Amino acid sequence: MSHNPCMARLLASAVHDMRNILAIIRESAGLAQDLAQLAKGGDSDRAELSSSLDEVRRQVLLAVQLAEGLEFMAQADMAGDAASCDLARICSLFCRMAARQARAARIRLANGQCSEPVWAATPSMDVFQALLDVLDLCVSVGGKVELELAAGQQEGNPGIVLRVAGGDNAELALSAMTGSSAPGGRSGKRRVNLLPGLDPGSFFLAWQAREEA
Repeated sequence: MSHNPCMARLLASAVHDMRNILAIIRESAGLAQDLAQLAKGGDSDRAELSSSLDEVRRQVLLAVQLAEGLEFMAQADMAGDAASCDLARICSLFCRMAARQARAARIRLANGQCSEPVWAATPSMDVFQALLDVLDLCVSVGGKVELELAAGQQEGNPGIVLRVAGGDNAELALSAMTGSSAPGGRSGKRRVNLLPGLDPGSFFLAWQAREEA
């Protein structure tokens, strides 16, 4: 299975957000003049300047996160099927990389807390593809869903816990995910399974080697 469509969608989403960040930073170029005026005893609004600087810092941090995601995806694609991956890191990167697509459907993506890496013998791009398929399921019911992702284990197997945390179409999303046992079907040498989670309203995304015919 080619990951090109998956990469194209996530890259387009990330680049769009990156352009917005650069536009905000560009528009804040006048801050330097305001700061210089303030240093000379000018009448610039200190509170407004502080707020503007905080926003610039926030946007720079987002840009760094997006750049990290772009670099990670490039390396993951070059690694091919041989590499394993840290599911916790991928959850974090996916929430940032897919943010624009989620916003367009009024879906709120949240990265659940995970204090340690959760390693899985699955290529990173397979995981990105499966998460994008889950996002598409939520889009198919009209969006308006709060979806939380968290790397974890279930019955000793590594995977990603998906929790529908709320939203106007939460029940529709739960129904769609319940009826989709394998989003994306088979990916490379592995099969992705969407299993019932341990908690109500949750699912567990896991991968297993498929049997050769």
